[in-house]
Amino acid sequence: MAGMYYAAELKRIDPAAEVHLVETSASLGGTYGSISYPGDRIFDYGMHLFYEACDERVDRVVREVLADDEWHFWEGNRKDIAGLFWRGRLQTGSHYVDLRDFPEGKDELVAGLFGALAGPPEWQHAADCARYYGSKFGAPLAEHVFRPAQRKVWRAEPEELDPFAVRMVSSDRVVLYDHDLMLDLMKSETLRCRLAVPDQMRLPAEARASRQRALYPRRYGLRHYIDRFSERLRSAGVAIHLGARIRSVAAAHGDGATLRAQGADGAELALELDRVFWSAPLMQLAQLLQVPFDDLGMDLPNHVGYAHFVLDRAPAMGDLYYFYCYDAPYRAFRVTHYAAYCPASARDGHAVCVEMQYPGDAAPPGKDEVVEAARSELASMGVVGPEHRVAFADAYVSRLGFPRPTLRNAHGFARIRERIAERVPRGLTLGGVAPDLGRFFLHDVLSAAADQLAAPGA
Repeated sequence: MAGMYYAAELKRIDPAAEVHLVETSASLGGTYGSISYPGDRIFDYGMHLFYEACDERVDRVVREVLADDEWHFWEGNRKDIAGLFWRGRLQTGSHYVDLRDFPEGKDELVAGLFGALAGPPEWQHAADCARYYGSKFGAPLAEHVFRPAQRKVWRAEPEELDPFAVRMVSSDRVVLYDHDLMLDLMKSETLRCRLAVPDQMRLPAEARASRQRALYPRRYGLRHYIDRFSERLRSAGVAIHLGARIRSVAAAHGDGATLRAQGADGAELALELDRVFWSAPLMQLAQLLQVPFDDLGMDLPNHVGYAHFVLDRAPAMGDLYYFYCYDAPYRAFRVTHYAAYCPASARDGHAVCVEMQYPGDAAPPGKDEVVEAARSELASMGVVGPEHRVAFADAYVSRLGFPRPTLRNAHGFARIRERIAERVPRGLTLGGVAPDLGRFFLHDVLSAAADQLAAPGA
């Protein structure tokens, strides 16, 4: 999506510009595309809504691909209905840990939290997740609640995690009090940034900090959106090269760059370009530029298997779009029910995705293994019961995996950027996902791209 955004905006800024979009896979869109199975059955890569950047430079480009009546616009409390499986039960009222019926030691947790109210609440100010949780919520909560949750999600201790991990699964609050009392406590900003209401659907409109909306096409399957976007780019004169294996990126005369690739048909492609906007993973560029990184001791990403099911009835998730899982030994990272935000997805059954994570230092799982493990976990969680009939089940195992936001990785990526800067062509701009720079969600990635295009000399 970042590459498509660059191409669209470059043609808008200068319709006469020669713009090439070079993509190594057989289709555009990345994880904002869809996974195809035999019979042209498609599923999205887990839960992917378009969240507004509240930046018209970005939102206009995303939105204008479809007419307004072709979108679902989800706003207010319906923008993002998320839950959490924790301590053996599914929370549908909030995706924050609900401590109201915490067993032994709740008084200690509460005392620790109120004793930490003077601590800085922003994750940006912390050196690691352990210090973030300890200074914001107190040691008891940090140790007994957040440590095991973060260990399960990221396979790392909080001391090893970059504080950006907090944002990746939005774990910066807890539920502690019933709804009406919490509405009173929210008048204190010190408490508001630490505590959440237990019923997200009853949050008053005036209490929302942002008017950001979520968008999803009325036609299910983001592949259809990407196809429409691709047509717009081609109509604007963008040359799209799919299945291209990039061989090299090197400096050219002046400030430009030369990009060489082998096309899907085996033909060699040599492009002399004024600018290259790189939106693919940073490691791929480092390999092309022969930038070493084996000495950095970075942590491997988790293997991810996307298990997809079609059920004859809705899963037992209430109105949730998705929920995270904090319980070990479950491998589920997130479970998505597509019909909750796109009713058209349920025309021939309720489509569900379970994102399963496996250690990156082991062999990746097979498809059958992912399907059976996900099926078992859905049943154990009570999301799918004996009354459900599974009409379809299959899985896709990602070759790239899911990045782990460890300090080693953040420091490693920063060092790789420094090394790339020493040999990168001056006409090359680094974009795309960059968790080490706080760019992970699509609206953040595209806002950064808009800034890059607006920079002097771009």
